[in-house]
Amino acid sequence: MTVVVKLGGHLISAERIQAARIKEYAEIFTRINRSGTGLVIVTGGGDGAREYRDAATELGGSQVFRDELGVMVTRINAHLLICALGKRAYPAVPTSTQQIREFASSGRIVVSGGLQPAQSTVAVSALAAESVGAEKLVLATDVEGVYSKDPKKHADARLLKEMTFKQLEKMILEQPQLPGEYELFDLLSVRILQRSKIPCSVVDGRVPSNVEKALAGKKVGTIIKP
Repeated sequence: MTVVVKLGGHLISAERIQAARIKEYAEIFTRINRSGTGLVIVTGGGDGAREYRDAATELGGSQVFRDELGVMVTRINAHLLICALGKRAYPAVPTSTQQIREFASSGRIVVSGGLQPAQSTVAVSALAAESVGAEKLVLATDVEGVYSKDPKKHADARLLKEMTFKQLEKMILEQPQLPGEYELFDLLSVRILQRSKIPCSVVDGRVPSNVEKALAGKKVGTIIKP
């Protein structure tokens, strides 16, 4: 069995680099991998990526240049996790889905960042899941799951315990988000998961044990089914 986990960038670097949390995740991933489960981890960029993009905007950088900087930051975060995993991890960060498949065949934990400009790391995690034939995708973020609206801005936002990808697609189309805002999914990632019929869980990654629970099939966060 192979599973994919997407670690939101805010879990890795929020104001400062969360070294203790990275170490805790490394211990969890090592335990899962030792049980015989193949793992592909995709790391986001977080505040660091946003700061670089904002600085590039002020300096006159193009959109594609800003996106390229964001990809670089996600790969730096991936290297941090590889460092924490030690020999359990594949020692290089993949730059394509072909490399993700190739590295995963080694049996080691593969840690990827972004792949190309104008593509979210959520979409990368969906592509990785489809590419390696994953049985499940878990998105670890800084909220408890998928809400009816942004819980950071709306006190009446409701946590949705279970939904289908069709319902999620409708929700995204009705409430379009801008990059860097409350964007757990984009249309590309939803449609990839829908066509590949890969179930997904969205959990509060500020509590790393939630990822382990979701991978074990326990009800935590939001479960999204084909």
